Amino acid sequence: MSYRVQSYPQAPAKSKVAAALLAFFLGGIGAHSFYLGRTALGLGHLALAVISFLLMIGGVVGAGSTQVDSLLLMAGLGYLLSAANSLWALVDFIIILAKPESELGR
Repeated sequence: MSYRVQSYPQAPAKSKVAAALLAFFLGGIGAHSFYLGRTALGLGHLALAVISFLLMIGGVVGAGSTQVDSLLLMAGLGYLLSAANSLWALVDFIIILAKPESELGR
């Protein structure tokens, strides 16, 4: 009786250059995380981008209202979230450049 070991096809290796370029140019929406298979982190980037965009637009569009202070606070919070998301993408970019290509998918 012989046993046959079934092998599963391996996922293609991810390019370090592609991941770094995605992190640099589209890091704010999490493109690099989706590319590397880190869907939860990609959704986190995307959620922060959408929330910060909505806060900024809401604060800017409603600035002619009588509640200027709260709308400016809302826009400021949007800009702060956007800056935090951009910093997160920059850190991811540096980590991608520092890791060996064999460890990118992990």
